[in-house]
Amino acid sequence: MPSQEPVASLPVDELERHRLRVAVSPGPSLFTLAAEVAGAGRGSPAEWIAAARAELEPSDMAVLGPIGGRWGSFNPACVATFGSTEPAGDVAAELERIATLPEEELLEDLEFACGSPPPPPWDAVARRPRHWLVLYARALNRVWRGVREPWLAASALFDREAELWRRRRIAAPSGI
Repeated sequence: MPSQEPVASLPVDELERHRLRVAVSPGPSLFTLAAEVAGAGRGSPAEWIAAARAELEPSDMAVLGPIGGRWGSFNPACVATFGSTEPAGDVAAELERIATLPEEELLEDLEFACGSPPPPPWDAVARRPRHWLVLYARALNRVWRGVREPWLAASALFDREAELWRRRRIAAPSGI
């Protein structure tokens, strides 16, 4: 029986064994925009980046710096997942999860992605993981405050894209 548990990724050779569905969630937008305001240059709408930046405190830029650097930025998996699949999800609950995440999970993700010890700027995060997690969740909350309304307004477009993916999934096996 195929797994019914949500998964973030699957090896290509396992795709047929799982029921796939596209979930519309603010998480990917939120994490991408947080990286954008810190300088990642990933192509988000300029208006959304400006709206997010307008909500930030000056100290937030230092907290977001590691995920937005042009040196090959990434978001550790433990702080880049978003459990809710509802439009707008429960952002507050997810940010609380990030703020209270066990430090060890963040350190394990950093070691997996960067090695040990992690290079700058992640070395500073590794020295004070609890501090970074709390400040990161607060900064994400401010980013969300800035983009919540335009994201919700665009959710109909996200739903349409999810529907197109669903149709492709149905059409692909039949050769349509």
